[in-house]
Amino acid sequence: MVDGQAATHGGDGARSGLARHLSRPEARFDTREEIEKIRQTATWRDTGHGAKELVKYPDLRIALILLKPRKRIEGHKADARISIQTMQGRLLLHLPDEVVELGPGQLLTLERGVQHDVEAEEESAFLLTICWPAQARPGEAEAARTLEYATVENAARLVDYQPGSVVSRQLIRKQTGNVTLFAFDQGQGLAEHTSPFDALVQVVEGSAEVAIAGQPHLLGAGEMILMPAGKPHALKAVHRFKMVLTMIRS
Repeated sequence: MVDGQAATHGGDGARSGLARHLSRPEARFDTREEIEKIRQTATWRDTGHGAKELVKYPDLRIALILLKPRKRIEGHKADARISIQTMQGRLLLHLPDEVVELGPGQLLTLERGVQHDVEAEEESAFLLTICWPAQARPGEAEAARTLEYATVENAARLVDYQPGSVVSRQLIRKQTGNVTLFAFDQGQGLAEHTSPFDALVQVVEGSAEVAIAGQPHLLGAGEMILMPAGKPHALKAVHRFKMVLTMIRS
């Protein structure tokens, strides 16, 4: 599930291609067709849980999620306001003080920080919408962080794997650069792309192949590699892995 701390990207995709596709100026979807596409995936057949991110902006995310009967997504809370809208089937939303049932066409909104579990009473599809606060100034990204100062954290525990997906959590976002934590399921990756800035990849769990200008490099936990600006690079999970990506703008 996509929450305010982690964004899920189904399948392979480069930031330069996938991000632009998800944040294009206009977007129109037939949710029935998108649900059928999820049903065709191995992840759905094997786990009973499929997801596809439809829209991705700095302040707005919309994901379509499909669950088999009795499948439950546990222990989520977001640092943004969210809405859950049932497209088909029937959901149980387990909240701290109550359980809310949502049938087709019904919608629930939650304030920031509310713990919630989502359970499907029958095969169910729903739209998850996440909305962050408005930016500080038009055209300028708001500086943000999801870590507490002077607190020791285990990077591998800050983001969870999702079957057949790439999950990301932005730890620091500033005008001068970003630090982002990723979790790649086995076989997932980012297609070849370029960046105008140097980027440092640090693998914290599992193993990955990082190709720079066509040259593959195998990295394991505790290893890092610097990807130079302007050079095409790609990443692929040999085994599922987690990494910290640091990009400094200059």
